[in-house]
Amino acid sequence: MIRHSTRGMALAFAAMAWVGATPLLAQDNPRFRPAKLPDNIKAVQRSAPIVAEPKTFDFGTARPDDIIEASFTLRNTGDTPVQVLEVRPTCKCTIPTLEKDIIGPGESIKIDALLDVRGSLGRVHKKFTVVFADYSATMELAIAGKMNYPIRIKPERPPLPALIAGKRMGDLELRATDGRPFRVLAINGKKPRILEQRPAGGETAVQWRVRYEATGSVEGMGENAPYFLVIETDHPTSGKMASRLWGAELSKQELEYFKVWNDIFAHRNYAYFGEIEPGGFVEIDAPIMRPKSDMAVPVSVSMDCPGLDMEVVGVERMDEEHDERYIVRLKNVSDVDRIVITPLYFDDNGIKTRMWIGGRLRGSSTN
Repeated sequence: MIRHSTRGMALAFAAMAWVGATPLLAQDNPRFRPAKLPDNIKAVQRSAPIVAEPKTFDFGTARPDDIIEASFTLRNTGDTPVQVLEVRPTCKCTIPTLEKDIIGPGESIKIDALLDVRGSLGRVHKKFTVVFADYSATMELAIAGKMNYPIRIKPERPPLPALIAGKRMGDLELRATDGRPFRVLAINGKKPRILEQRPAGGETAVQWRVRYEATGSVEGMGENAPYFLVIETDHPTSGKMASRLWGAELSKQELEYFKVWNDIFAHRNYAYFGEIEPGGFVEIDAPIMRPKSDMAVPVSVSMDCPGLDMEVVGVERMDEEHDERYIVRLKNVSDVDRIVITPLYFDDNGIKTRMWIGGRLRGSSTN
């Protein structure tokens, strides 16, 4: 979650082994360990008399810088109370809140959920599981929809451009789905080369195909390849946009931080903070997991980016035992306009992970 000032691995796979023509059953496999249910859940294969409405919350289309709010109703159709033991999301981008945990006969309760996948483009489908006392069968709910700006960006998952002669050059197509003509001002702080526009010949157009450079002018990246693009236009509702880059080279770049996921892991890959006015600030949520640590001792958070100051203003424990959320305040101290894309580091007794943050800083000398 991002708050503005008034100024602004597990890889899962299954295999079947054969001995002659006989399959190796799970109970014969020495790696198989049946899940141990909590003591207050009876190991019976039956479902709770609960009806969910909806099973999938379809939010339609939202902007990639929006936080999605979803709501579900659970109704008890049985004649005895049912207790909700847990509402378990599949990722930290989904934050469910339970109204109460006991549902009486004929009663209904609400589950409200926030979905924070800002920066994502395209279709989104995030699940979470509801666990009931005395019933081994769980209930699966989902939040689904599509994240798009009024300006459609293609490809939706742009690849990191190859490094050729010291430069990374890539092509994008930008099209206004609302029919409003616009200009493409900059991508990662640089004016792009225009390859095609429709209609042709004018200062503005509804559709552009441009070539951008993803290197050179962005503060805070150092020797790193850019994790995402900051796209600036003069469209009235899509002036600032972000689009994550994808590719094996980026994965390799982050590999040393992925390798320590058993010790410390950042639940967000990146956060786009938009634009910060001179002297203004935003606050971003940075959830991390550290399963082997003393949670009473906070991690060290650091960043090295000209024009941007960082301060941890809060630490919140999350539902899982070893999960916590750091509230990081980013303050604009820049004297000139600049795009920044920079890593935010979390150091737990010498073991580091990171997430990326970025956006535009308005300079104090800007007229």
